[in-house]
Amino acid sequence: MLSLERWNVDQVLVFDVGNGALLPFGSSFLLFLLLRAFFFIFFDFFISVVLFVFFFFVVCIFVVLFVFFFVCIFFNFVGFFLFFNDLFFLFDLFLVFLIITSGCSVFCGRMGAELRGP
Repeated sequence: MLSLERWNVDQVLVFDVGNGALLPFGSSFLLFLLLRAFFFIFFDFFISVVLFVFFFFVVCIFVVLFVFFFVCIFFNFVGFFLFFNDLFFLFDLFLVFLIITSGCSVFCGRMGAELRGP
């Protein structure tokens, strides 16, 4: 740690900040170093807290949605298999038909647009 007793603050020396800038070393430069250190300390702390909170909430939201989604699917499948076996089979065929036809229509529409040009 630099102390003012050890250094003559009237003497102007050249000091490397670390980013390539050579600045004069004096009492104002000590204040600059102090402010720069505080800025980076608080900036690092702020960024760390913000990123932690952001990722924590994103992970929590995805976990809750993931669990809710699969619990709902599980109960729907169990309910359909136990009580509406035939209805589930027809509904499953209908969903497969919808997925295939929607995929084909989207693909053909895009291909047609690409082939026709602007």
